[in-house]
This record gives sequence, C-alpha cells and structure tokens, in this order.
Amino acid sequence: MKIIPDLLFSKNLDLEHFKEQFSELQIESEEDKLEEYNPFDSEDFQSYIPIFTTLFPKNTGENTTLNQKYQILDLHHVTDRKGIVMEKPIFIKYAPLVDPIHYLIGKYKDDFTRQKTRIPINIDDIHCPSKVLSANNSSYIDGFFNYLCSQLLNEHGFIHGVDFYGTYVCTQKKFKLNIADDFEYLQESSHFMKSFKLLYNINHETLDHISSSPGQATFSKKDRLDLTGDQVVSLEVIDDQEDDCWEKVNMEDDSMDMEVVFQDSKKETDNSDSEDSTNNSVISESSVDDNSEKGSEGGDWSEEEEEEDEDDNETSTEDDSEIGTSDDSNESEKDAINAYIYNFPVQLICLEKCDGTLDDLLDKRLIKEKEISSAFVQIIFTLLTYQKVFDFTHNDLHTNNILYSNTTIKSIKYKYKNKTYVVPTYGKIYKIIDFGRSIYKFGNNLYCSDSFSKGNDAHSQYNCEPYFNPKKPVILPNKSFDLCRLGCSLHDFFFEEEMPSKKGNSEIENAVLRWCTDDQGKNILYKSSGGERYPNFKLYIMIARLVHKHTPEAQLEYHLCKQFLCPEKKTKYLKSCVFINIDMLPVYYTK
Repeated sequence: MKIIPDLLFSKNLDLEHFKEQFSELQIESEEDKLEEYNPFDSEDFQSYIPIFTTLFPKNTGENTTLNQKYQILDLHHVTDRKGIVMEKPIFIKYAPLVDPIHYLIGKYKDDFTRQKTRIPINIDDIHCPSKVLSANNSSYIDGFFNYLCSQLLNEHGFIHGVDFYGTYVCTQKKFKLNIADDFEYLQESSHFMKSFKLLYNINHETLDHISSSPGQATFSKKDRLDLTGDQVVSLEVIDDQEDDCWEKVNMEDDSMDMEVVFQDSKKETDNSDSEDSTNNSVISESSVDDNSEKGSEGGDWSEEEEEEDEDDNETSTEDDSEIGTSDDSNESEKDAINAYIYNFPVQLICLEKCDGTLDDLLDKRLIKEKEISSAFVQIIFTLLTYQKVFDFTHNDLHTNNILYSNTTIKSIKYKYKNKTYVVPTYGKIYKIIDFGRSIYKFGNNLYCSDSFSKGNDAHSQYNCEPYFNPKKPVILPNKSFDLCRLGCSLHDFFFEEEMPSKKGNSEIENAVLRWCTDDQGKNILYKSSGGERYPNFKLYIMIARLVHKHTPEAQLEYHLCKQFLCPEKKTKYLKSCVFINIDMLPVYYTK
C-alpha cells in the first residue's frame, strides 16, 4: 500500500443540516446567541483548494476532494469509499485564510474589495487575494499534512496519525475570534475603530462602548469586581450588515491520588503555551497566536535588519488559529473578548476527535512518571517517522499540540534500524496536531507555510526557500527545533525555579532539561541569573540557530528510549500490541 493522492468528486454537504445539528448541540455562549452565530452559516462553500495544483492539473474543478478513507457526512457521521455510513466522533477546525488581526487593522485593503471574490475557483482566479491563492497558505499546509498523516494511518497502520475526514473552504458570514491579547493594540488602529459594526461586532460583559454608531466606536473595559454572574453589559447587536459597508469604511489605517513528577509551578514558559488546542469539542473557535511578538535576529544580522524583522513579526496571527471549547474554564471564557468578523474566508479541516491534551494531563496532575515516559517516547517516534517519511519539521510543538486518544491497545512495538522497542501505552495513544507552521516534502514538492514569509509571524526563524533572502545567512529547517520547543513548554511543569540544577531527579526531568539546552550546554529558556534568555519570538529564532543536538533519532541513545529496547524473540507473545515497522515505511519525497 502507498500514499497516492487522488481526486474524487465531492458531494455537496447539506449546510442547513449542519446548522441544525450545531444548534442542537447547545454549545453557544450568550454572546453567540446575541450574535446569532452559527459557523455553518456560510457561502461560496467548495472543496477545491489551491494546494491541489501541486498534485493535479489546474482544471480540477471546485467540487473535487482528496481520496482519504472517510468523508464527513454531518457532525456525527462519515462515509467510506464504498458509501457505507458510520458514526464517528468529529472535530472541525476553522483555519482563517488571511491573518484576521491584519484584516481588522486594514492591511488587506487592496486585496479585499466588494469587487473581488474571496474563495478561489481555480489557481488563475484574478478576483481572489494573492494570499488565499497561495499553495503555501498556512491553513492549506495544515490541512494537507493532516491528510498525509491520515493516509499514513490508514495505508500503513501508523496509529499516531489523526484521521482526516475532508476539507472545505468558504466565506463564513460571521467568523468568531478571541482578540483579548491584541485588544489594546487593535484600538490603536483607526481602521479597527471605524470598522466597528461594519466589518465586525463585539459583545462582551466586560466592555462598555461610548459611541455605538457604526464606524465611530470607542471601547473601554469595565472593572470585573463590579460584575455579578447575572449582569451582562453588551454592545448593541446589529441585525443587518449593510451591503455597502466597504464603501463606508475608510480603508486607510492611521498608524486522583497519584504519584506526580512535576512541581506546583506557574507554568508560564511563554505566552503561546496558554492556548488550548485540544480538539475535544466538536467545533473549534479562533484565538490570536501570542508568540507572534517582536523578535530580534542572531548571527551576522545588522540592527537595522533586526528592527525590520521585529516589525514583520508583530501581530501576525494566521496560524494556530483554533482553540477547543469544551475544556475551557469559566474563567477563560470570561477573559475572552470575541470579535465576530463579517464575511471572512476560512478553511474547514474535519478531523477525528481526540480525548484531551498532554497539557491537560500535566496541568491537572493526571499522569504518572511511567506514563510521561510513554508519552515522550511515542512523540519521539512520531517525529522520527515524520522526519523520515516527509522530511518534516513542526516548528511550534508544545503541550497543547499533543493530543491523546484513549485505547485498549496495551503496547506499541516500534522497529527502527533493526532495533525493537516495546512501549506500554497505559491506555493512551499520543498524536501531534496543528501543522500551520510546518515545513515538509511530498513527491517533488516542498511545502513551506507562508508563516515564514516576510510580514508573517514566523518570518526570520529560518532563511531558506521558498522565502530565501540572499543578503542573510542560510538557516535551514532544524530537525532539533521541535523537541527543544516542546522542552520549553514542559519546563515549568517540572521545575519551580527558573534556573534549576543541570541534573534532574528523574529521567523525565533530565530529558526536559536536555531539550532546553543549546549546543554549548546553556539553558535556552532562562539565564543563570533568572529571567527569560530570549523573550517572545526571539526564542524561536535562537532555537533555530543554536540548538542542533536534540533530533528525535539522537534520543534513542538515552535511557528514556533504551529502557524500552526488547529482543525480537520476546515480542512474539505480546498481547494487544500494535507493530510499527518504521524501517519499512516508504520515503514519500524526492531527496
């Protein structure tokens, strides 16, 4: 069996049925009800996406889709290739096709006009914004790698892949976005203020508005201590969006009793770790990515270039755009400030629904040391496999991007370079998600998220094709980046102090400390005197340049993995064991 992408005719989904099912779930917040928000209230709905042009002829048609094993039918059912309907738990991610913060401050004023469509009919669609046409759009990159993982699951039995049930693009009549972290920044934009009720609306109990006229909003925050559970202070609901809103907006912007192995820590490794990317709910919502902060460059880059790149990285938010709803605390919901953006282009990525995140297990102390070892080794073999098969780097791996599915499988037998490892599952299979910043290869093609292009949130992390700047040093995708980034998100679960000793109290702690060190043995996260060594996005930049010893394959030399080595003859009598022969998996890209 091989992964061979093909196109199938896509039946039109019954959106009215989806809308009814969403309403029946009764998961809307009070804000959602005020806005009459329904994510399936959309238009221009189609299965064609521009990344298809890297695989198939241009004239594929807007109603074609990829040949994954299962195709979504509704919120609770899928069909297989023979048309057999079966019930499956489903999660739908809404990935924005343009950066919503840039959109709100008017950065796309030349691309988005009433005369231009927003969803591409084909790759030559001149009436579509260039970013939405790009095959490297971070949402398309995310969706296509989910397809590849699903194919690896269904064609090769690689159980760490999340199953994929199809993808679509559309214009949502109201796109829901949590803008809490960028709210002050947004208010500095005259375009944002003038666009109130014309391009978006806000309803929130902690906000007041001084002027409610469309195009003349002024917001102020209310004191939370003055609020009771029954009080809701909301902005006026707009019933009908004016068709000529584009002409009315000035598009110019003025400016259980368990053994635990981690400490009771603040868990503030960096801002991006606070996002919950679990797909534990049926519907995803959208949240601003916090790691798109100002950063400065290392190496031989000049101060002028550093400042330029800092500006480029500020407030870009198009990937990491979803957040699960069912596990969010009441406090988190209160902290959210949701903007409902009118007529916004999104990609729906339909996936298997998992049972939770590694972050949740650690945060709630629901995991023992031996179970953490299993989780770490499963993730190591997952990364090792993706690197072998697709030359893959995730580039934003943290504890909320690692999901688990409960299982009755007792153990996983991995074979790599003729060595056998038997890893107990302790009832959980771990899986990696959220590939919006990923770089990988398939066939003759390189797929590189446009997050790395100039002006987007990961620009300057690397310097390589297709966004190579010949005036700067070459920085290729780093196969050690992912475990280092993961280690940084794990650090504060295990250590109270910012700069602990160089040796932990267990193999787990030693692994986390090791992943957080650069090539010189220095902690990449904290200075010896305390405090962050590289704040915000600069951490990503410096990991890419200074960390090269933490590849997944290198971990096989440590006890963390060696403890699971097992002679092949002893594995013959294992019960409820899944065999993953990494040695036999094909390489699916041209070297």
